Amino acid sequence: MMDWQERAGRHCQRVHEHLVQQPRDLEHVQADEIRVKAQGKVIWLAMAIMVSMRLWLGGIIARRRDEELILSLVQIIRSCALARPLLICVDGFIAYVQAVQQVFRSPLPNGERRRPWLIHWPDILIGQVVKRYQGKRVVDITRRMAQGCLQAAQALLAKSHGGTQLNTAFIERLNAMLRFAQYRLFRARLAVLVRRSRALIHNPELWNHLCTCWGAFTTSVPSTKACA
Repeated sequence: MMDWQERAGRHCQRVHEHLVQQPRDLEHVQADEIRVKAQGKVIWLAMAIMVSMRLWLGGIIARRRDEELILSLVQIIRSCALARPLLICVDGFIAYVQAVQQVFRSPLPNGERRRPWLIHWPDILIGQVVKRYQGKRVVDITRRMAQGCLQAAQALLAKSHGGTQLNTAFIERLNAMLRFAQYRLFRARLAVLVRRSRALIHNPELWNHLCTCWGAFTTSVPSTKACA
């Protein structure tokens, strides 16, 4: 057994937690999920990226694309964020809105022994980009604000150089969901992520270490001009 992969994954995870998962002004974050084929089952990989620095914030592996997966990913984003204006762009999965509203809260000391009130962070904006497909082609895109106002979101988009309208182009290019070979990062470097591949995942735990190793090296992606 090649246990070097597990050792490398654990080391990269410690380095990632020390250097990346520290509070900073994120400004603009995008999150998305990848469906991965395993032996006899399907697993999901959810990831997030800081747009202004093209910084990979982390990923979560789960057996199902459900609220628990999204909640774990949003907790990673929360560990990297300062209490400042933040735009989070995601797809139409309602679990993102619920997770952000649940996680981005802080206790308000009241000087009493009882549990303090949890107050929501101000200026947390949630933008959703919903794509409608016909076959394998995108025929319609709906952009909407699930939380916050559009004017504040556009200001954060301009500040982070994340395009002129709500988009998930940066995380999609990191996930290699767009049809540009030069941007195929995770799917191009990890055979188990390639569509129609015979390289199926046998051990999801080992895959978690491989993802962490590659994510530690993939902290930036090429800038984008056209945001789909």
